[in-house]
Parts: sequence; C-alpha cells; structure tokens
Amino acid sequence: MTYTQLVGTSPALQQVQRLIDKLAPCDTTVLVSGESGTGKELVARALHTRSPRAAQPFVPINCAALSEELLESELFGHVKGAFTGAIQSRPGRFQLAHRGTLFLNEIGEVQPKLQVKLLRVLQERCFEPVGSDRAVSVDVRGVAATNQGLGCAVREGMFREDLFYRLHVVPVALPPAARAPRGYSGVGGVFSGSAWDSSRSSGRRGVESVRALRLAGQCARIRECARAVGGSA
Repeated sequence: MTYTQLVGTSPALQQVQRLIDKLAPCDTTVLVSGESGTGKELVARALHTRSPRAAQPFVPINCAALSEELLESELFGHVKGAFTGAIQSRPGRFQLAHRGTLFLNEIGEVQPKLQVKLLRVLQERCFEPVGSDRAVSVDVRGVAATNQGLGCAVREGMFREDLFYRLHVVPVALPPAARAPRGYSGVGGVFSGSAWDSSRSSGRRGVESVRALRLAGQCARIRECARAVGGSA
C-alpha cells in the first residue's frame, strides 16, 4: 500500500496539509506525532513526493520491530565479519536513502545507545557501519514519527534531549483517531495504487465498492479504511 495523498475536510487535517506544503521543499527534519494508524507514514511520503528529492528513494524503517543490534545493522549497515553470520558487507537504510528521505517510524523505541549514533548522522551526515572505523557520508532528509509523548520520555531519561530537539525542529501533530471520521471522509482519494484504484480501473465499482467506501468514511484509522476499501476489490 502506497499513500501519496492526505485527503480530509476537518480543520485539523487541512492544517496538516498546509504544513506539508510548506515543509516539503525544505530539508528540515520533521517529527510526526499521532496515534497508531492515523497516517504518519502517509505524511512522511507526502513530504517526500512533494520535495526536490521526490525522484530519489523513500526508505522507511519501523524502529519498534527490531532488536537494538538488528536495528543498528539495518540503519547503518555492516562490513564483512562484523558479527557472526556477516558473510558479506551490506549497506544500511541511511545509505539506501542517499539523496532521498529516510522515514524513522516509532523513533521513541530506539534505545539510548543507538540514539547517540542517530544524533551524529542527523547532525553531521556521516556514520560508521557496524564493524568499521571508516566514515560513510550520506545526504538524507530525516522524517521521524512517534505515537508517544517524546517530551515525557526526555523528562524520564529514556530519550536524549539533544536528539529530541534535533528531531523536533518542526512538529506535525495528527488529530486523534476519535476525531478522524469527519477528517478522513475523503478516504477514497487517499489510496494511490490501492485496491480502490484497482477496482476503479477494472470496472468493478459496483454496490460492494460503494458500500465499502461508505464504511471507510466511518473508520477511525487509515489502516481500517484501507482494509474496508480493499475488501471490496
């Protein structure tokens, strides 16, 4: 599922759309906050596709899905022999996103040790792959997302204050799911390359598609809407 357009009628979502338009041409680091499933990756993709980096890679990674060791290797890559099983060198997500955008989803789950390395690459645009002492330079725009209050994590000592302020240059806050039904009423336009487009192009926009779209208009979260529309295809 690829999201390229955020559609909605609520004042909160319209404000998000205007903010995306202002931020997209810049290389500013952006922190997107919101409940799970409310469209944080959609915002990140919109920032990328409307930016001068649009022709370059958009590389997402879910920081909550991997252990600390695996996440470090995924982000920064590793050289041959760096650890057991590293039979060849492998580039990380930062290298894969060179000249494009790296989307760090659930950034609040990154452990403090790895936060130091993240801070350095965001500030200096260079890092050492796991097992190497040779710096690699990259040109990457960072967009991070969280479903938790990072300010509270900073106060509790779970998240570095310097990294927080590096990410929090321009915050984008998505409306809570409880207010989403009105906001996402135009959900059919959100899904590019989705089952909605497939059903439309193949002429299967029948009763089931319309009924699913009506259901989607009542969904609280983007993923729920996608499933509702996709189920009719």
